[in-house]
Amino acid sequence: MEVVVDLGYTGEHYIYLYGAQNLENRSDTKEEKIDLLPWRVHLTGECHASEALLGQTDVCRCAAGFYRPETEDKRIVRCRVCPKGSVKDGVADSECTACVAGKYSTAGQGQTSIDVCDNLCSAGKWSSDTALTADSQCTECMAGKFSLAGAGQTSISVCNNLCSAGKWSSTTGLTSDAQCTDCVAGRFSTASAGQI
Repeated sequence: MEVVVDLGYTGEHYIYLYGAQNLENRSDTKEEKIDLLPWRVHLTGECHASEALLGQTDVCRCAAGFYRPETEDKRIVRCRVCPKGSVKDGVADSECTACVAGKYSTAGQGQTSIDVCDNLCSAGKWSSDTALTADSQCTECMAGKFSLAGAGQTSISVCNNLCSAGKWSSTTGLTSDAQCTDCVAGRFSTASAGQI
């Protein structure tokens, strides 16, 4: 039977693993119990639902798709699910890996394969941010400019093409000069390229 000790922290329970003693009769203080805690080797031989055994050892670590924040006490028996836009493919307490800039994941939380980060920011867009979860989070090239660089761009520098002289556009996210609007029939523009 798994022995769980309430160390007095509201809502937090820790596993105490130095034998199956009747813990109510132990004289250890709360601090001493914390100091004695090893890495979550459960008396049942089983890991918490969010954990998995590390290799051939009897040590539990966060399972793939789960992580333990570096700022938390590593003796807390709780792994957190990787947030949307990130993955973790191995058994470890390490942080999840965010989808890289220019890509995003629509797969939801708890992902275990980097393949979920295979969606590219659409052509005419870019993003230097990581951990995106939708194409709408990518930034469109500004009005009067367009990008020829294709999908998956990570810098605003790809939006360096101007609508030709005699054309304009108030639309963002363009991918060619052909998408810019010509001046109406019977009129012309003396303004330079890139008009909005």
